[in-house]
Amino acid sequence: EVQYDNDVVGVRGRIELVQFRRSMAAPVATGMLIFADATIAPFKELRVSARIVFFNTLNFDARVYEFEAGLNGSSSTPALYGAGGRSYIYASYRPIPSLTIECKWQETYKPHESSFGSGDALISGDAVHVLEAQVTWKF
Repeated sequence: EVQYDNDVVGVRGRIELVQFRRSMAAPVATGMLIFADATIAPFKELRVSARIVFFNTLNFDARVYEFEAGLNGSSSTPALYGAGGRSYIYASYRPIPSLTIECKWQETYKPHESSFGSGDALISGDAVHVLEAQVTWKF
Protein backbone atom coordinates (compact mmCIF):
# COMPACT_ATOMS: atom_id res chain seq x y z
CA GLU A 1 0.00 0.00 0.00
CA VAL A 2 1.20 3.49 -0.89
CA GLN A 3 -0.34 6.57 0.73
CA TYR A 4 0.06 10.37 0.79
CA ASP A 5 -2.04 12.76 2.90
CA ASN A 6 -2.15 16.41 3.86
CA ASP A 7 -4.96 18.71 5.02
CA VAL A 8 -6.45 19.16 1.53
CA VAL A 9 -5.55 16.15 -0.62
CA GLY A 10 -5.00 12.45 -0.01
CA VAL A 11 -4.15 9.64 -2.43
CA ARG A 12 -3.72 5.96 -1.79
CA GLY A 13 -3.16 2.80 -3.79
CA ARG A 14 -2.92 -0.90 -3.04
CA ILE A 15 -2.19 -4.16 -4.82
CA GLU A 16 -3.29 -7.42 -3.23
CA LEU A 17 -2.62 -10.98 -4.37
CA VAL A 18 -4.43 -14.04 -3.01
CA GLN A 19 -3.76 -17.77 -3.29
CA PHE A 20 -6.14 -20.40 -1.95
CA ARG A 21 -5.93 -24.19 -1.94
CA ARG A 22 -8.62 -26.45 -0.40
CA SER A 23 -6.20 -29.36 0.00
CA MET A 24 -2.67 -30.25 -0.98
CA ALA A 25 -4.02 -32.23 -3.95
CA ALA A 26 -6.25 -29.38 -5.18
CA PRO A 27 -5.07 -26.75 -7.64
CA VAL A 28 -4.24 -23.25 -6.38
CA ALA A 29 -6.90 -20.58 -6.98
CA THR A 30 -5.47 -17.09 -7.43
CA GLY A 31 -6.90 -13.60 -7.16
CA MET A 32 -5.76 -10.02 -7.57
CA LEU A 33 -7.08 -6.61 -6.53
CA ILE A 34 -5.71 -3.19 -7.52
CA PHE A 35 -7.22 0.04 -6.27
CA ALA A 36 -6.53 3.74 -6.15
CA ASP A 37 -8.44 6.40 -4.29
CA ALA A 38 -8.24 10.14 -3.84
CA THR A 39 -9.76 12.54 -1.34
CA ILE A 40 -10.04 16.29 -1.59
CA ALA A 41 -11.25 18.69 1.09
CA PRO A 42 -11.08 22.16 -0.51
CA PHE A 43 -12.56 23.68 2.64
CA LYS A 44 -13.45 22.23 6.03
CA GLU A 45 -17.19 21.90 5.26
CA LEU A 46 -16.75 19.77 2.10
CA ARG A 47 -15.02 16.44 1.59
CA VAL A 48 -15.13 14.41 -1.65
CA SER A 49 -13.50 11.03 -2.19
CA ALA A 50 -13.42 8.62 -5.10
CA ARG A 51 -12.10 5.10 -5.62
CA ILE A 52 -11.58 2.81 -8.58
CA VAL A 53 -10.96 -0.92 -8.13
CA PHE A 54 -10.00 -3.65 -10.58
CA PHE A 55 -10.18 -7.31 -9.58
CA ASN A 56 -9.65 -10.68 -11.19
CA THR A 57 -10.01 -14.00 -9.36
CA LEU A 58 -10.21 -17.57 -10.59
CA ASN A 59 -13.31 -18.30 -8.50
CA PHE A 60 -15.15 -17.42 -5.28
CA ASP A 61 -12.54 -19.28 -3.20
CA ALA A 62 -9.91 -16.73 -4.24
CA ARG A 63 -12.17 -13.71 -3.61
CA VAL A 64 -10.67 -10.44 -2.46
CA TYR A 65 -12.13 -7.90 -0.05
CA GLU A 66 -11.93 -4.13 0.12
CA PHE A 67 -13.21 -2.00 2.98
CA GLU A 68 -15.34 0.99 2.03
CA ALA A 69 -16.42 3.78 4.33
CA GLY A 70 -20.05 4.61 3.79
CA LEU A 71 -22.52 7.19 4.90
CA ASN A 72 -22.32 8.16 8.56
CA GLY A 73 -22.84 5.01 10.65
CA SER A 74 -22.26 2.52 7.82
CA SER A 75 -19.48 0.72 5.99
CA SER A 76 -19.14 -2.23 3.65
CA THR A 77 -16.59 -4.90 2.84
CA PRO A 78 -17.69 -6.43 -0.45
CA ALA A 79 -16.34 -9.81 -1.54
CA LEU A 80 -15.09 -9.36 -5.10
CA TYR A 81 -14.65 -12.38 -7.36
CA GLY A 82 -14.58 -13.13 -11.05
CA ALA A 83 -13.28 -10.28 -13.21
CA GLY A 84 -14.44 -6.70 -13.12
CA GLY A 85 -14.26 -3.31 -11.57
CA ARG A 86 -15.87 -1.25 -8.86
CA SER A 87 -15.93 2.48 -8.28
CA TYR A 88 -17.54 5.02 -6.02
CA ILE A 89 -17.74 8.74 -5.34
CA TYR A 90 -18.62 9.96 -1.85
CA ALA A 91 -19.32 13.54 -0.80
CA SER A 92 -19.98 15.02 2.63
CA TYR A 93 -21.05 18.62 3.17
CA ARG A 94 -21.50 20.26 6.57
CA PRO A 95 -22.86 23.79 6.01
CA ILE A 96 -23.44 24.30 9.74
CA PRO A 97 -22.10 22.24 12.68
CA SER A 98 -25.47 20.54 13.33
CA LEU A 99 -26.26 19.56 9.69
CA THR A 100 -24.45 17.02 7.49
CA ILE A 101 -25.49 16.07 3.95
CA GLU A 102 -23.89 12.94 2.46
CA CYS A 103 -24.16 11.15 -0.85
CA LYS A 104 -22.48 8.04 -2.27
CA TRP A 105 -22.76 6.70 -5.81
CA GLN A 106 -21.25 3.28 -6.49
CA GLU A 107 -21.01 0.88 -9.38
CA THR A 108 -19.84 -2.71 -9.74
CA TYR A 109 -19.11 -3.91 -13.28
CA LYS A 110 -18.48 -7.53 -14.27
CA PRO A 111 -18.26 -7.80 -18.07
CA HIS A 112 -18.49 -11.60 -18.13
CA GLU A 113 -21.67 -11.79 -16.00
CA SER A 114 -25.27 -11.45 -17.15
CA SER A 115 -26.83 -10.89 -13.72
CA PHE A 116 -26.14 -10.20 -10.04
CA GLY A 117 -27.85 -11.80 -7.05
CA SER A 118 -30.71 -14.29 -7.11
CA GLY A 119 -34.42 -14.59 -6.39
CA ASP A 120 -36.13 -11.32 -5.51
CA ALA A 121 -32.73 -9.59 -5.40
CA LEU A 122 -31.83 -10.57 -9.01
CA ILE A 123 -30.45 -7.69 -11.09
CA SER A 124 -30.13 -8.32 -14.83
CA GLY A 125 -27.11 -6.96 -16.67
CA ASP A 126 -23.38 -6.72 -16.18
CA ALA A 127 -23.42 -3.74 -13.80
CA VAL A 128 -25.04 -2.69 -10.54
CA HIS A 129 -25.48 1.00 -9.69
CA VAL A 130 -26.37 2.23 -6.19
CA LEU A 131 -27.09 5.77 -5.02
CA GLU A 132 -27.30 6.49 -1.28
CA ALA A 133 -28.03 9.79 0.42
CA GLN A 134 -28.38 10.82 4.04
CA VAL A 135 -29.11 14.01 5.93
CA THR A 136 -28.14 14.17 9.61
CA TRP A 137 -29.44 17.00 11.76
CA LYS A 138 -28.29 17.07 15.38
CA PHE A 139 -30.45 19.05 17.77
